[in-house]
Amino acid sequence: MTFDDLKWNLSDVLVDYGARFYSINITADKHSIIQDTISMLLSSKGGPPESLSQLSIQFNNKGASHHTNTPPFHPYCVAPLESHNDWFGRLVGGLTAFRISGTLFQWDNMAFSTRLVEFRLDHVTLGFDEMLVSLMRALSSASELRDLKIISVNTYRLQSETSDNITPLSVSFPKLQDLHLQDLHFNTLEILLPIVAPGSHHLTLYFTGKSLHDNLFSDNNGDWQKTFLRRVQIADLPIVLGPIPVHTLMLSQRPGSNTQWLTSNTFCGLLEALPTLKTLKMDHWHFDQILCADLNRRNHPRLPALENLHLTNTIIHKTYSPREMLASHPLQQVILGEAEHTHRGEPSSREPLQESSDIVQWLRGTVPDFRLIDRPYRSPEFCLDEWQLW
Repeated sequence: MTFDDLKWNLSDVLVDYGARFYSINITADKHSIIQDTISMLLSSKGGPPESLSQLSIQFNNKGASHHTNTPPFHPYCVAPLESHNDWFGRLVGGLTAFRISGTLFQWDNMAFSTRLVEFRLDHVTLGFDEMLVSLMRALSSASELRDLKIISVNTYRLQSETSDNITPLSVSFPKLQDLHLQDLHFNTLEILLPIVAPGSHHLTLYFTGKSLHDNLFSDNNGDWQKTFLRRVQIADLPIVLGPIPVHTLMLSQRPGSNTQWLTSNTFCGLLEALPTLKTLKMDHWHFDQILCADLNRRNHPRLPALENLHLTNTIIHKTYSPREMLASHPLQQVILGEAEHTHRGEPSSREPLQESSDIVQWLRGTVPDFRLIDRPYRSPEFCLDEWQLW
């Protein structure tokens, strides 16, 4: 919904016809537009639209800073007029899907209903770590929730504090099927992971360079305060990640990058910290001698036994066949998407993997479900941070 392009009065449309909408997707580069749109919806004739089932709101302002140096306050918080509070509660209570990007709501004043089955929050700064508790406490009323995605959400921790300073909270979602956590700092993961009570849901962890750092807020510089990153130790990984059953791990590399953000030791330490891991998805990764050795369970017996391996936009070095590494796992499914092999690692020597390739023939005869995708391909899970028109 781009306001400048509308040739009719949006206010009239929302006030007169808002009650007819089933799904609304708002993308705006001004926070005031989002605020006004919510107010218009709540001013619809007959009250908020009871037919509204899905609400998606994106504040898309590239120039706005979501990484402020003064948490926990956030300048982009949607707050309905006081006279609309009851109407807003009714609107939120009727949603089955609520997706939010780049903006926030007052979680302490929100209650979801048993109708909500999907919730997504992405690209926003919540404030200090304890704001995660407020968010999850609000979500706890959504007992039918099935799909929960938290992507690129930043929280801060005071430099002098630890996770022990946060009052523990455990939230049970008995109907939860998928929990997707992506691009979160380590301190955020440390608080968030144990909040969601164990269940039958599938947990996907999209681990990035941010996830190797605590996002800290300096509290000992007098009037001058700042945020900074502190890299975590490999020994910290199993302490935080080990007790939580993680089923799928996703790792991506920036296209064209000549350096990998995961060192060999950290890569092994991360995998060894996830004993329940069954699926590994890697995008834009170079499979050289070091990586093949790192993934080989004969070299590292504490590695999880992988059953599914998805490699997209991957370069496999011919000199170092991954066959021994692959054979060390009880693989049931391997997907190679737009994979190439190379003799020397140079771009000029790269060739697309063909059906006639030795490794392809071996995988066809060894892995029950092997797929070679020879067209431009990237697993959809690596594109979840892109806003869609639901």
